[in-house]
Amino acid sequence: MQHRKLCVIGGKTPFIDPGKAPVRAILIALLFLIAAPIAGAQESREEIIQSIQRIPLDPVLRANIRKNGFTGERYEIVLANLKRIYGNQAIVGFVTDYYLGLVRDGGPVGQPLEDPVDLLMNRGFSHLSTTQMRTLLRTDAAILRSLSQTDCGKLVKGTLHPERASEKTDGVLARLDPAALRAYYDVQYAAAVTGLSHSRPRALSRAEVTRVENKIFDRFDLRLNAQKNRDTLYRAWQDPARASNRSICTVSQLFLASVLDVQGPDAQLAMIYFMQD
Repeated sequence: MQHRKLCVIGGKTPFIDPGKAPVRAILIALLFLIAAPIAGAQESREEIIQSIQRIPLDPVLRANIRKNGFTGERYEIVLANLKRIYGNQAIVGFVTDYYLGLVRDGGPVGQPLEDPVDLLMNRGFSHLSTTQMRTLLRTDAAILRSLSQTDCGKLVKGTLHPERASEKTDGVLARLDPAALRAYYDVQYAAAVTGLSHSRPRALSRAEVTRVENKIFDRFDLRLNAQKNRDTLYRAWQDPARASNRSICTVSQLFLASVLDVQGPDAQLAMIYFMQD
């Protein structure tokens, strides 16, 4: 069986965060504020830092968190995580310099604006422990299982509107046990902090890729061949762009489950492989 790697919930933005749509809206507005002359001068770096630090205080963001189902202790966990991220001087400094760099270079012309906190998390994820990686990917697997197959497929393909993606994934996270939700955000924060000291994700050697591919795809073959519609799913795997949302959703869940099946010393490598493009 010939294999190709399918980028599912991993890739450039693996982390699913409540309120991401309004956070990005705030950051985009901030970018325009940085770029626009104000009383004849742009905002100073310190003023920008202060603006970013106020993100968790934004009433629209807080209302959105509640609207998407986070109440009581779960709401406090989400808010505490945002305060922790935007209260970290090193993270806020990175975010500030990222946007100042965009302004200096003329902005992301013709490209979507990337959340620099996501960038830090993606850099840091592959440098975390096996246990931390598994916490994140098990939660992402639970999100995929909880969505409708249509929404799941669109999320995997990247065609689900960001606000709807935020709303749908929040609905799953808002039902997590508070301890599990707190653990999920603890690992996200650890990934962001770790990303500050790494310029890129850990790269796997050719030998490591070969070894983990053999382990992942042995498991994936077994899972795929056990499906009644295995021929349809295999075609979806080969050509995801033309596949139905239902098929892509199923294939993605099977693949992620196969990644999480890998145990022992190669478990970490398998998860790093999954998260890379």
